[in-house]
Amino acid sequence: GKIASQIYAIYKSKNTLGVTPEWTVSLGNRAITKPYVFNQSDTSQFILIQELDHTIHAISPKGQETWSKVFAGRVIGDIQQAEDRSIVLVTDKHLLYRFDVTGKTMKGYPVTLPAAPLTAPLLTTVKGQKALLLATEKSIYAFDLEGRKIQQWQSYEVEGSITTSILAQEKNYIIGTSTGTIYWINDNGQKIDQIKRNNTAVKALSLFDNYKIVALDSKGGLNLISNTAESKYWTVTTDTAKYYGDFINVTSSNIPNIAVISGNYLKVFSINDTLKTDFQHHFTKPITDEMQFFESTTRKN
Repeated sequence: GKIASQIYAIYKSKNTLGVTPEWTVSLGNRAITKPYVFNQSDTSQFILIQELDHTIHAISPKGQETWSKVFAGRVIGDIQQAEDRSIVLVTDKHLLYRFDVTGKTMKGYPVTLPAAPLTAPLLTTVKGQKALLLATEKSIYAFDLEGRKIQQWQSYEVEGSITTSILAQEKNYIIGTSTGTIYWINDNGQKIDQIKRNNTAVKALSLFDNYKIVALDSKGGLNLISNTAESKYWTVTTDTAKYYGDFINVTSSNIPNIAVISGNYLKVFSINDTLKTDFQHHFTKPITDEMQFFESTTRKN
């Protein structure tokens, strides 16, 4: 009467592929997040994963469940770990959580947000103090690590709705919107600049360097932009009915690569003077989910 999910840790040697899991953990419901690996201490790690009933499980590297806790709502975006090893996440019940590696909720949390969060919090520094920035449909809100609103931060309200995560650029922050407008927000929460290319929604943003950004739009376009003028534009896909795009560094370059899933294809591009296809892969069936990225200990892709 239940749907079961398992986490597999599979050992693969250099000589054999290996097909037997070293251990398994059975969950009561379907998993709704990927497994996250965080630091328990300087020498040990643990795994966090959320299942359908919103329980988050903490699992040791030996496959033993160390604790579990029901959270109010589904995790939005990624679960993150701060420098002090505390864990930060937001849920679709308008709640911001921060808890330690034992699952104990930190003082001042959970925080009820003024609107539904769109993405994971951005861990940053505002006015010299550690802060969490939260993007909602219209505005960005700022909290200190004790869960209190930062009083100097006055949330600017955008036209349309925010469609990207928050991008940090020195002491400023950048967001893209459904109207095709890209906003620069200062550390008081106020708009200091904006640029609008067209009425095409912005899907994702990344830094090209400290003065230029790259932006994917909903029509399959890649924009290289500064805060004064647009520099270049390329088309990364013409099949835009439902495509996924994101930025990730999978080469040795300091410039982010562009990864795009469109229909049956995964394509990865790099930018220099032109847009170059680094590699592509054809799947037998269309991909209907967003990409997940995992660090490799042997390669950067």
